[in-house]
Amino acid sequence: MSWRSAGLWFVRYGIAGLSFIAGVAILSQGDDVSVEGGAMFMGAGIAILMLNVIFRYGVVGDTERGKEERAREFFDRYGHWPDEPGQGHEAERERREAEPRRAPERDPLRPRRGPGPRVPRRRG
Repeated sequence: MSWRSAGLWFVRYGIAGLSFIAGVAILSQGDDVSVEGGAMFMGAGIAILMLNVIFRYGVVGDTERGKEERAREFFDRYGHWPDEPGQGHEAERERREAEPRRAPERDPLRPRRGPGPRVPRRRG
C-alpha cells in the first residue's frame, strides 16, 4: 500500500473510526455530560463514515451512467444493444483499431500522478 492510498484510506475511514472510538472512551466515563459528549462523537463518526459511503456510491453511479450512454449511442447507430449479436461489432472493432489511442480525459477533481512541475523549496 502506497502512502497516497494509506492517506486516502485514513481520510475515508480512519477519521470516522477515531471519532467513534473517542466517543466510546468519553462515554465510558459515566456521568451525564460524558454520556452526551460520547454520543456526540459517536454520531459524528457514523456521519463521517456515511458521507464517505454515499460519496463513493455516487462516483460508481457516474461510471455506470457513462457506460449506459455509450450503449444507447450504439443502439441508436446499429439498432441493437452492444451485448447482442449483430452488425456493428465489426465496425466498432475496426474503428477502435483505426483510431489512435488517446489518454482518457483527466478528472479535474482527481490530483495528478507522476512527476509534476518542480516547486522550489524555501530554505530558511
